Amino acid sequence: MNDFARLLQSARYDAALKHIEIARRTLAPEDAPARAASLCDEARAHLASGDLEAALRAADQAIALARSGPHKALLARACLIRASTQLDRESPLQARAHAAEALSHLDGDAPEELRAQHHALQARLNLLDGDLQGAASALQAAERLLPSTPGFKLDCLLTRSDLLLAQRHWTAAEETLAEIVREAEQAGAPEPLWRGAWSSARLCRERGALKDARRWRERALRIISDVAAELPTDMAQRYLSHPARLAVLEGSDAEAGLVALLEAHDASLLARLVQIIAAMNSETEPTRLLALIVDATLDICNARRGMILLTRPDGPTVEVARHRDGRALSPHELEVPRSVVQAVARTAQPVLLTNAPTDPRFSQSPGVAGRELRSVLCLPLTIRRRPIGVLYLDNNLVSHAFHEREMNVARILANQAAVALQHAMLLSGFPCDPATGLITQSHFQELLRSEVNRVRRGGGGFCLAIACLDHDSLLQKKYGDAVANQLHARTARLLSECTRSYDVLATAASFGSRGELLQLLLPHTREDGLSAVADRMLQAFRGHVFHLGAHKVSVTLSLGAAVCPDHSVDPEELIARAQEALARAVQGGGDGVRVATGRSPEAQTPPEAGPRRDYAGIVGKSRALRELLCLLDRIVEVDYPAVIEGETGTGKELIAQAIHTSGGRRDAPFIAVSCAALSETLLEDELFGHVKGAFTGAHAERRGLFEQARKGTLFLDEIQEMSGAMQCKLLRAIEEKKIRRIGGAEEIPVDVRIVAATNRDLKTLVARGEFRKDLYYRLNTCVLRVPPLRERPEDIPLLIDHALDLVAGETGTPRKSLSGAARSVLMKYPWPGNVRELQNEVRRLVVTSGPEILDTDLPSHLRDFAASKTAFTPGTYRERLQSFEKRLMLEALQQHRWNLSATARALEIDRNTLKGKMRKYGLEHRDESNR
Repeated sequence: MNDFARLLQSARYDAALKHIEIARRTLAPEDAPARAASLCDEARAHLASGDLEAALRAADQAIALARSGPHKALLARACLIRASTQLDRESPLQARAHAAEALSHLDGDAPEELRAQHHALQARLNLLDGDLQGAASALQAAERLLPSTPGFKLDCLLTRSDLLLAQRHWTAAEETLAEIVREAEQAGAPEPLWRGAWSSARLCRERGALKDARRWRERALRIISDVAAELPTDMAQRYLSHPARLAVLEGSDAEAGLVALLEAHDASLLARLVQIIAAMNSETEPTRLLALIVDATLDICNARRGMILLTRPDGPTVEVARHRDGRALSPHELEVPRSVVQAVARTAQPVLLTNAPTDPRFSQSPGVAGRELRSVLCLPLTIRRRPIGVLYLDNNLVSHAFHEREMNVARILANQAAVALQHAMLLSGFPCDPATGLITQSHFQELLRSEVNRVRRGGGGFCLAIACLDHDSLLQKKYGDAVANQLHARTARLLSECTRSYDVLATAASFGSRGELLQLLLPHTREDGLSAVADRMLQAFRGHVFHLGAHKVSVTLSLGAAVCPDHSVDPEELIARAQEALARAVQGGGDGVRVATGRSPEAQTPPEAGPRRDYAGIVGKSRALRELLCLLDRIVEVDYPAVIEGETGTGKELIAQAIHTSGGRRDAPFIAVSCAALSETLLEDELFGHVKGAFTGAHAERRGLFEQARKGTLFLDEIQEMSGAMQCKLLRAIEEKKIRRIGGAEEIPVDVRIVAATNRDLKTLVARGEFRKDLYYRLNTCVLRVPPLRERPEDIPLLIDHALDLVAGETGTPRKSLSGAARSVLMKYPWPGNVRELQNEVRRLVVTSGPEILDTDLPSHLRDFAASKTAFTPGTYRERLQSFEKRLMLEALQQHRWNLSATARALEIDRNTLKGKMRKYGLEHRDESNR
């Protein structure tokens, strides 16, 4: 370990930065790689010390230097540091973007350390998303590439402990945390030590061991305090303001209050608290609940005045204000020390003033100076660490009216009040959703009028945007109302990450019947800035997956936006413009001013959301296939068993070969076996082998496919046909990674990746008792569904051309062409045998036709089906129209050999309109000269 790493590990951040400064003086100005590496070290030091803004600046400078030359490893390293910094800043959207950029620079020659760091970062992001399976896979990949540096090992162990805690695997989490603490103590590393101690406190709290939790909590606080004490004052302040350490300080204070009350054995106080909390939980009307909270806190904390202020776009607003005797405060009594309230709302930390006029923090503030104010207690109301408001108490008669006891009691009540308030607000349609800070539909009109009036008075401009979730009706039908509602809330949260935090002012309530529309006011956003804001929002949804319980849901977004152009615009007119813009965005049109850009339900997946790898032999560019290949990108990186589901002829073995050739086992054998083609006895012998003399005819020992595929991939096709006894033996081989040959006693270790394929629904077979449940869950770790050809008709022309090329290569004859009429007939057929049926039909046509394959060469059942095919397509009215329009466009383009001018004349539409429709439906130009 070098001197810099040693200083960083021991939390001597000031010395580490000085070390970098001294070393940098020796670097030549033209030595870009060395300077970029030095900036990466500086960014790491700032990140560890809590100076996140400085870390971002240093990482940006390193990225700029690394891009000046072919320094991919340095560029990846800097992007990873920037991603980690954004994650610490609680900006996961930006973190994902920089992690993806880092991955794009990690080629085959990249150091294993960087690959491991990327996997570890991806594990943290997956864990944040609630994707526990993805987090486990990424963490396993990181640990497999684990460098020898002890600091990285401790980071992985910390992520592992968080994952185990999320999975509620208490014993394994306890063992992991004990290992963290032990190794951190040996290494003299305070950072992982306090993190391990804090996680141990969390584990003890979950188990109900409050005294042990307190012991671990105090240790974490002591370590943080010791580190801060050794740092310069300004650096210590930044160190303590880091979000993770703030969470420790905040959580520690709250828990300390509860533990202190429990240890004080104040039975009457505890009984009173139980009574108040029970009353809070039973009250579902927000106004009455707010009054109850204030009255209870005034009584139990001996305060004279109390208020609850809830967060609003323009700052905290008083909702309830009362005297101790229950009287409402008069208007002139509503004035509160705004500096105190704003500080609590901003930091989510409580403020206790025992003698306000002499307190150096606020004595000069306008709300404190010159007022008859003595004791003040102000606490945050937080949900998921996000402040939704504040609870304010004061006593203007005596100083020191509030002490530690009152602080502890008020903390307990404030924490419980926030939860009860969220529940009540959601039930009653209150103006503000306390969990997200978004304004509900019933108050949207008022906010919109207020924004329009602001523009009328002083100008400045603003935009109204309406976002629509594509496929919302299908998602709601597939997953149900509960999951759809979760998706709307998560979508609104992602939108709020893309814009400034105060931009998203409307909740997921719809102008229509359900919640597929999200309304956003964009203050101070003019027409010239709308495109950038819209693009930022749309980019966030490309390739993003929402993990909602057991479901993984992807959505695309259509966005329509209207600019407030002058002072005379009417709010209703603005809404109408935005709705019209959204409709045009869905249809793929728009004038580029009020319509940002949109993604329609049939839109082709953009290149940014496409697969990272090139899977040779897999032909097609449809959305369904791109989604499959994007999932394949993730599956090839892990080594878990995989199941490929799909109808006969969809190309499941081709996908299995792609998993093998693109994964870490590519240099070892790929062996396939059909479970349906062999009897139980033959299949057992094929898989496990036998010893000499095991049965009649066993004249020599034979290695089975498990051994032959050592360090490679074993593909089990039609696994649903495997007998129950064989399923049991396969499960044992997967679980124990050992097999036993027929007739043998020796257990032979095996190392293979199992990839299974099935043309039936295994889950249904499990429910019927036809497939072992334990084997199903063991194989179900990674599931790929290969879409049938009828779900991706836009791939048929590509598959036809590919088949014609294959046949020409196989026969050594010139490639035959296909007439437009014949191609149109092939496009309309549903192909129940999928790709295999299509390829065999093309082979037959090549053999039986002349130089050009005509529609008259096609068999009668294909021509008859095309002639009888109607325009009906399942789905909504809009989806049917779009499906018909897409098919009409494709047929016309094929008939005119993709000549755009001729196609536009035949359809009697403008050529630019045709190009717009082609972009909308993902129809590519076939002949560059015809563009």
